Amino acid sequence: YSRCSIYLRENLIATSIRDKTFRIYDLTNGSILKTFNQHTEQITHLEFISDLNVLLSLSRESLKLWDIKDNVADSILINEISFNNAALCMKVLSKLKKNLIKLYI
Repeated sequence: YSRCSIYLRENLIATSIRDKTFRIYDLTNGSILKTFNQHTEQITHLEFISDLNVLLSLSRESLKLWDIKDNVADSILINEISFNNAALCMKVLSKLKKNLIKLYI
């Protein structure tokens, strides 16, 4: 599976291709800004949430929330929810307040 999410305001794209890593690229020049390798299972979903400046990454074992800094290389993991190898489908349905995201899993 290949997954991607585009963050046009910041000229970023996040991609994952059949492995446990994802990368964030600069859309203006195609350079890799950072490679993330903290998942232990294949990534099934990536989603930028632009008004919060975060990226969600989902695999069969966990959902991870990343703080995407102005300097993407400094981006950090800010939260993680682990699962027991369940087959999951995640969709962000609403963003009600600046620091609240409703997830329906």
